[in-house]
Amino acid sequence: MTSLFGTAVRLWDRFMAETALTCEDLAGRFVRPKAVVVRQVSAKSFEVVHVSASRRMLGLIEVGSRENAPLSGDLQAALNGAQIELVLLAEGFLFKEMTLPAQAGSFLQQIISNQIDRLTPWTSDCAIFGFAERGIVDSKLLVTVAVTDKRRVAPILDILSVCKPQVVHMIVAPAEDGAPPILVSAPLCMGDPRPFALRRALATAFIALWGLVAVDQVYATWMAGRYQDEIQATNAEIAQRRASLLSPGVLTDEGRALLARKKSGPVATLLLEDLSALLPDDTYLTEFELDGSKLRIAGTSLDATRLIGFLEGSGRVSNVTFYAPTTRSRSNPGERFFIEAVVRDRLGGKS
Repeated sequence: MTSLFGTAVRLWDRFMAETALTCEDLAGRFVRPKAVVVRQVSAKSFEVVHVSASRRMLGLIEVGSRENAPLSGDLQAALNGAQIELVLLAEGFLFKEMTLPAQAGSFLQQIISNQIDRLTPWTSDCAIFGFAERGIVDSKLLVTVAVTDKRRVAPILDILSVCKPQVVHMIVAPAEDGAPPILVSAPLCMGDPRPFALRRALATAFIALWGLVAVDQVYATWMAGRYQDEIQATNAEIAQRRASLLSPGVLTDEGRALLARKKSGPVATLLLEDLSALLPDDTYLTEFELDGSKLRIAGTSLDATRLIGFLEGSGRVSNVTFYAPTTRSRSNPGERFFIEAVVRDRLGGKS
C-alpha cells in the first residue's frame, strides 16, 4: 500500500510539473520575463543593466563596504521576479584545462566535481565551478574548468536574494580573447519561480475542482434518494386512492353498474383480434361496430354465406344474420356482405 501511495504521489507531482511547465511555455510566448544583466566591474562593484534595445543602465550595487545597504526602489523593482545574468570577472577564478576520454561527455559534471579537491585549493563543498567543452582532438575531449571560492560571490548573491529574482545565471568569461563564457554552477532559483507557483496554483485548482465534484456527487445522490422516496410515496397514495374509488362500498348504483359492465362486457380490440384469426384469408373487413353486445361488421369475401358458419362455430358470437343484402361489384370479384350478431360475454354466456 505504501509503495502504491508513493507511486501515485510521484505521478501526481510529475503531472503537475509537466502541466506547470506547459503553462509557463505558453505564457512565455505572450509575456517575456524581465531580463537583467548584473555585471561585475570591480571586486566590490556591480552595474545593473536592463536588457533592451537601448540596454539602459539602472544603477550600481556596492558590496562589502556597507553591510545590508538597501537598494533603491528602482533597482528592487527591476530585479524583483527578473531573470538575472550575473557576469563575474575572471579575476579570482582558477582556470584548468582537462583532457578526458571522448566517452566522458555525458558524465562531465560528476567527473569534474570529483576532481575539484585534486585540481584546486578548495573542496567541492566550498567551491563553485563550471566548465566548457573545447572539442575532441585525437579521441580526447578538451574541457576548460573555471573554479572559485563560494565566499567570493556570496555577498552579491545575498543582496540579489532580497529582491527575489526568478532565477540567476552566473557566468564567467575566461581571460583569453575569443573564449566563450562559462556557466558557473546551476541556475539559482531565489524567488518563487513561476513553474513552482503555477504548479501550486494548478494543484490548488485541481483539489478544489475535485472537492466540488465530490460535493456535487453527494448532493446528487441525496437528491435522487429523496425523489425516489417521494415517487414511491406518491405511487402508494395513488394505488390507495384508486383502490378506494373502485371499492363497491363507496360507489353509487350507477357507478357499480358501469364497473360491472366494464368487467363483463366484450372488449372491442380482443374481439377484433379473434375475428381476424377466425375469418378466411379471402375475407376483408371494412367496417366494425360494437354497441354494447351488438356487433355489426361489413366487408368483402369470395363466399359471404360461409361466414355465418364460421362465426356461429367460434363461440364468440350468436344470432349471426345478414342485416342487408349481399351485393357484387364489377370491379371487385368478391361479395359485399353486411352481418350482425350478438357477442357473448367473457365467461362464455350470452349477453
